[in-house]
Amino acid sequence: MRDPFSGTPLIVGAVQTQLSDYWDGIPAVGTVARARLYPGAEVEHPEVSLPKLALGATGVIELAWPFCPHCGHKLAKWGVNPRTLILDKGHAPAVNGIQRYRCEVHGEISVDLGAWVPNGATYADNFRRRACRLVGHGHTPADVREIFLDCYDRSPSVSSIRTWAREAAIEAGAVIRTTSIPTSGFFGYDEIHLRVNGQKGYALTMADLHTGFCPPADYSPSINRSAVKAYFNGIKHVLVDPMAGLVVDGAINFGDLFRTRGFDQITVQRCQTHYKKNLNEKIYEAAGMGKKLKDPLPPPYDRVKRELFVPFKRSTGLRAEIQLVVADGRLRGKVSPAVDALLDDLVAHAPALFQYHYETRLQRTNNRDECWNSELERYPSLKTRMKTAAGVRRVLDAATFLHNWDAFTAYIKEMEAKNEKLRAFVKQDPRNADLKPELQGATVHLRYVRQWQARYAEVYNRHYMILQDPY
Repeated sequence: MRDPFSGTPLIVGAVQTQLSDYWDGIPAVGTVARARLYPGAEVEHPEVSLPKLALGATGVIELAWPFCPHCGHKLAKWGVNPRTLILDKGHAPAVNGIQRYRCEVHGEISVDLGAWVPNGATYADNFRRRACRLVGHGHTPADVREIFLDCYDRSPSVSSIRTWAREAAIEAGAVIRTTSIPTSGFFGYDEIHLRVNGQKGYALTMADLHTGFCPPADYSPSINRSAVKAYFNGIKHVLVDPMAGLVVDGAINFGDLFRTRGFDQITVQRCQTHYKKNLNEKIYEAAGMGKKLKDPLPPPYDRVKRELFVPFKRSTGLRAEIQLVVADGRLRGKVSPAVDALLDDLVAHAPALFQYHYETRLQRTNNRDECWNSELERYPSLKTRMKTAAGVRRVLDAATFLHNWDAFTAYIKEMEAKNEKLRAFVKQDPRNADLKPELQGATVHLRYVRQWQARYAEVYNRHYMILQDPY
């Protein structure tokens, strides 16, 4: 068999004509079609190194100009290859076969359709890529199949979609665990409670408070000081700046971790939203109202709530501490032992609750990581129906990869704008001794960021990027 046509063939479903095409001698429809397909060329001898194909009414792909590319002899039809192809058109037309041709001199002449459908496959490669993206964005393989059926009336099998997503997630996981990401050193940390094959498990997650990037999330069958320490140590090498501050929902799982070597430099901020929620519930319990949180509190517990919540509204750490002392003087020993216990707990946690006043790069709430967790929980099976820890990690890895890919795009755009401003400032004030080193540092940093993005791009281009039409 001779080599197929060189170049990428073009599939043409219809040819637009006009009445003037038929004025001179009423040419054959095929002649008009070939003139439209090969404009500016001799109708009888068009350039066939880039063959154009026609999709017939029976779903068989045929050459629009069936002549040998080597010698110009007319090709004879030689049966139909019954291969079924689903092309990447908006409506995904079905191809029921490919016309085979034979030259009397050069034998069989074939056309390579790999630009539309990988060799040996049925579906265009964009079906695989879309499936990987949809799974990474929180859809199960079964959901992806339903989406394809709704949009294209055709879909690969659930097992094929699952295989594609698994291969992409494995490669994505290797990249996010070995490639640095721009970080500020200040993060939100949280856990997602899971059920994996009926057993309790936890997804440990972090999100940078300023750059928008998320370090790799991980799975742990337990949640304690050792598990958290192992997680922090496992992501250290991808953080450009070491952890300097952390916003957490609670401190029960950390023990004395932040007093040990290697972690004692981390400033911890308790999430005020979670603490105030728990505090409100305890006030209702102290008032004997249980879980009736929507009902108004009776006196004097309505005053207790007002006094205990005032420190959270103060604009500085000193004012918050003063207001806490005022609340303690007004309430201690005057309401109930339960209220005194609430005061003790608030005083004990005050340093962590108001730490953001002193370290301004921290935030008072853990909303950034909570939003990231909500993004991960879009995958409906993650919390209760996963079968293996490896499956949990693949879901987390794919979501983290796509999140960071978008973060790279936004971050690089932001850094480019910053560099342009710095160049303008240097041009206006070339003698400024501070601007030039800042510009040099930003330029070097941007160069490194582009290198990190390039590693992500290798996997993204192979599994997640939607390909354009080959013509």
